[in-house]
Amino acid sequence: MGVQQYFVTICTDRRRKDFIDQAAATWLCSQILQFFEPRQFAVIAFCVMPDHLHLLLEGLTEDADLPAVMHNWKLRTGFAWKQRTGERLWHQGFYDYVLRDDDSVPGLVKYIISNPIRAGLTDDINQYPYAGSSRYAPADLVDAAVDWRSSWKAGE
Repeated sequence: MGVQQYFVTICTDRRRKDFIDQAAATWLCSQILQFFEPRQFAVIAFCVMPDHLHLLLEGLTEDADLPAVMHNWKLRTGFAWKQRTGERLWHQGFYDYVLRDDDSVPGLVKYIISNPIRAGLTDDINQYPYAGSSRYAPADLVDAAVDWRSSWKAGE
């Protein structure tokens, strides 16, 4: 809890590819951007994939409560989804990792926004409409990720 950064992954129920649909993915992006900031979390980066979602969140106050905000967001989006489709949206729970001082934020941003390239959904992240941030322009995210170089060598 508090002023920390969190890497979060949420999977769809039974890993259904619900967000392969353009309207569904666009809807989820809008839910991300309007929900977290008013609840004391900045969305540093996000990427909606067909069957999961990555978020890099930052608590903005000492009482920012990640489990509570994630529970409420999944409840809200899950209820709206069920009303529209009759199906459950989310797999139970979510994966979260609290970033430490030596973790690379640009590295995580690169991992998040490169997900569609690794999955073969696009060749250019600038052309992928389901990634973004509540704080940074898409081009800034791409620049940060492109400029980042890991301190380890590939294959190690």
